[in-house]
Amino acid sequence: MVAKAIKVVLIAVSLAVFVGCKSAQKFPVNENGVIMATQNSIPKSAVRLMGEIIDLKEQSETKKFYLFRVTEVVAKGGTFGTVLPSKGEVVVLAVSDLTKFKNGDKLMVDAVTPLMKEGDLLSISML
Repeated sequence: MVAKAIKVVLIAVSLAVFVGCKSAQKFPVNENGVIMATQNSIPKSAVRLMGEIIDLKEQSETKKFYLFRVTEVVAKGGTFGTVLPSKGEVVVLAVSDLTKFKNGDKLMVDAVTPLMKEGDLLSISML
C-alpha cells in the first residue's frame, strides 16, 4: 500500500515538473547563420532589423532585455511611423522570457518601437 502511494506521489511530482517547465522558443537559422526571429510578413506598424546581441541587460519573470546593435534596417511595415533605429545604434530589445539568445548571436527581428525616444537607449519590443 505504501509503495503504491509513493509511486502515485512520484508520478504526480514528475508530471508537475514536466508541465511546469517552459520550453525555449526556437527560431530557424538561415544559411548565413542568422537567427530568423521574424514573422512570415512584416506587420504593418513594425520594422524589420538585422543586428547582433551584445549582452543580456536585464531579466524579469516575463521578459528579457538584451542590448542589440542594429546593423541594418531591412524593411518597414506599410504604416510604420514611430522611431526608426539607425544603423550602428545600440537599442534595448525586449523579448519573452521563453526566448533565449547568446552574446554574439546575429538575428533578424520584427519589432515595434515607441513614438518617441526616451533616455539614452531606444527600447524596442520583438513581435
